[in-house]
Amino acid sequence: MLSNALAQVRRTAPERVKTKPLAELFKLFSNEIKCVFLNSCHSLKQSEEINKYIQKVVCMSDNVQDDLAIHFAAAFYKSIGAGKDIISHFTSQRIQLT
Repeated sequence: MLSNALAQVRRTAPERVKTKPLAELFKLFSNEIKCVFLNSCHSLKQSEEINKYIQKVVCMSDNVQDDLAIHFAAAFYKSIGAGKDIISHFTSQRIQLT
């Protein structure tokens, strides 16, 4: 189901994802998903809606340079893959960016 939806998205031109439907999608998988990472600028509103269903949501509240966003995401995923705590890793990565 999700893979079909993603395949359909890839075939269309880029467009802004509406907040409520995105949150509703995550609601369907709320028992399985523990953290959502929105690696896009100005994703605070989306994160607030998703956070109604998913306990931890990482977002960007402002503009972020692509190279910094890529570095942050790579380090975040590496840390999570190594079993580190989401909150402490997020905090340490955020401090390094400021």
